[in-house]
Amino acid sequence: MRRHGSSARWRPRIALLTLSALLMAGCSSLGLPRPSWPFAARPAPAPEVVDELLFESVGDAPVNAFPQYFRRNTLIVDMTAAGAAGAVTLRPRSRFGWPVRVAFRVRPGAFAALEVFGAQRLVLPVVADGRRTTLDLELPPGFVPARDDRAIEVRWGAVGGVQSVPIG
Repeated sequence: MRRHGSSARWRPRIALLTLSALLMAGCSSLGLPRPSWPFAARPAPAPEVVDELLFESVGDAPVNAFPQYFRRNTLIVDMTAAGAAGAVTLRPRSRFGWPVRVAFRVRPGAFAALEVFGAQRLVLPVVADGRRTTLDLELPPGFVPARDDRAIEVRWGAVGGVQSVPIG
């Protein structure tokens, strides 16, 4: 009479478990759709483009109209597509005047400074920073004319001797 060892009974089960583990590992690497739960966090919606400001040319240069978005009560003028130097005049489109707050979104290091001429002159340096992809430069309160259609001139590039300095 022939006796089978106890390990002979477990061999088919071990082979089946190994094959199942290999199949599950192979299927998990496929790009199969995952179930979405109704209570999962939704991604933030893209900002809605608004048209609050008119862009007028300074001199003979062509006009670049930059996208505009609202973030709470701040109008963001997205200048990430701006060239290395340029100028534009901004004027409110509506008869109600300027928004409460205005900010300019720029790419760090794209140009040295942003110079804004309103009731006063303001030079905002654009510092090259490797950690951020965009930077919001907000105009101080009271800089934008209140309920007025006066224009603001914006220039960017190597303005006023301000140089961009990398942060270490």
